[in-house]
Amino acid sequence: MPEVRRPVAFVILGLLCGQFLVLGLIQASRDSVAVDEAVDLTAGLVAVADHDVRMAPEHALFHKVLPGLLPVLVADPIIPRTAAYEDGDWFDYTDDLIRANDEAGRLDDVVFWFRVVPLLLGAATGLLVYALGRDS
Repeated sequence: MPEVRRPVAFVILGLLCGQFLVLGLIQASRDSVAVDEAVDLTAGLVAVADHDVRMAPEHALFHKVLPGLLPVLVADPIIPRTAAYEDGDWFDYTDDLIRANDEAGRLDDVVFWFRVVPLLLGAATGLLVYALGRDS
């Protein structure tokens, strides 16, 4: 197998990462909220905005909090204080939060920014795999 020169490999890697991010951002802006994504979105927003991690307790904390940072910083989500929030009933509270942001016209922005962090992590993983493979 012929050896690929390092500058050529960097260009190819950059093009692949760019393609991954562009296609991912297009899909992130067009897809509706998936059922399990809504629960993670709610748990992440509440964890970041209120420092409250009791929503979706069986899901990993890192998986909720990291993607929740950008929507809280950029999209200004509505985090309603309903009875489900007070009780920690995260299934019903997910519905409350999604409905409140949808009615305010913010849901699309909140969901888009929630999806950006996993895309960045995916691209970073590709770069890490390349770096590990290059040195072996």
